[in-house]
Amino acid sequence: MLVTSSLAGSPNKSNDTKFLYDEIFHERLVHPEKSTFLEKTNRNSIDYFSLIDILQKTYSEVKVPDYVTIPVQMARSYVESSNNPHARSPVGARGLWQIMEQSWYDVMDLHFDNAYNPYLNSKASLYHINKIDMFLRQHYIGSDGHTRFDQLPIEHKRDLLNAAYNGGQGRLMRANWDINAMPKETRDYVKRMKERTLLEEMRIYQVYKHQNIAARLEIKE
Repeated sequence: MLVTSSLAGSPNKSNDTKFLYDEIFHERLVHPEKSTFLEKTNRNSIDYFSLIDILQKTYSEVKVPDYVTIPVQMARSYVESSNNPHARSPVGARGLWQIMEQSWYDVMDLHFDNAYNPYLNSKASLYHINKIDMFLRQHYIGSDGHTRFDQLPIEHKRDLLNAAYNGGQGRLMRANWDINAMPKETRDYVKRMKERTLLEEMRIYQVYKHQNIAARLEIKE
């Protein structure tokens, strides 16, 4: 039996020398909510395909930076709330993408109770990400004194945005844009986001491949 770790996406060896990523390529991926590689969360967790549907809808309505892809937000939903739309943190963050009350009212015109709505929480998260991205574009300067945010590699942009999403863009700027100088919670968050995003990218690729194979077989018949 495959055992997963609390760090989503981390390869874990079991007694039969299989790794977590081996399960991603199992034929049951077309029904990922039943796949053994998915970590157990709770009965309130949203299913895989519903999450994709919500993100496809909100991405069609909210323009976001190209480095914040759907797999990134799928990863964030898992890392933030274990895909539970009813999640609430000890400090009051709500919903799938764990929006704080002040952040919610900065971008939404609805009562904060609506943050438990997956679709509205997704929109709020994307709007909030746009605000962080704008802040980074306006204020980031590399250690060489010249490099701007737009010039960074995609992975570095993601890491900085993820650090700001978790620890705050103001704190990140005061840390001179050094993620290693951020609190441990933020450093761990950035690491988990990187690992989980890779996993979500592979899942989407595999589902796409399976669907295309099925479609070609139907055409031949």
